[in-house]
Amino acid sequence: MTYTHNRRIILKGVSDLKTKDLINLLKRNGWKFSRHGSKHDIYKKGKLRESIVRHKETDEELAKAIIKRRNLK
Repeated sequence: MTYTHNRRIILKGVSDLKTKDLINLLKRNGWKFSRHGSKHDIYKKGKLRESIVRHKETDEELAKAIIKRRNLK
């Protein structure tokens, strides 16, 4: 569910997300680990590619963008 607040799209229930939870969400949606980048891990699904930062937590805005862009559920 989405709603707008101060002209920003907010995905209900998403705040700063632990990176491991974001990775698990990707994996549940068919994404596979491909390789390590310098500061990111690369995940692939078919020809699509997504870079995930290697920090304990992923920024709220970045997590929202990845979830929305890849239609993760």
